[in-house]
Order: sequence, then structure tokens, then C-alpha cells
Amino acid sequence: MNPKFEWSWYRKARCYLAINDIDKALENLEKAIEFNPDKLRQFFQNDEDWDVIRDADRFKKFIEE
Repeated sequence: MNPKFEWSWYRKARCYLAINDIDKALENLEKAIEFNPDKLRQFFQNDEDWDVIRDADRFKKFIEE
């Protein structure tokens, strides 16, 4: 995994989300956002995979920043 490639972190976050490890999913999502915040925020706002936690305060902070 290229540690500076935001999509690697994003995909890793989605994997954790798929196994319901929300903490790890959000940790990896936060890392992805560090590299390309505008593009990723716009993308995951519309990604249905995140619907399971879309109302969670921790997830909302990613969208609002």
C-alpha cells in the first residue's frame, strides 16, 4: 500500500466498515482525508457504503470540516 495514496486509505476504511469495525474505518478515513480532503469529502458524502454510520457524530465531523 502506498502510504501517500488517499484511495488506499479510503479502500482500507471501507474494508473495516464492511466488517463493522467503525473505529478502524474512521481512523483510516481520517488518514485518507489528510492527503486529499476536498475530493474525498465530496466522494464519500455520496458513497452509500457509509449510510450505516452517516448519522453518527464522528462521521458527520468528516463531512463538515
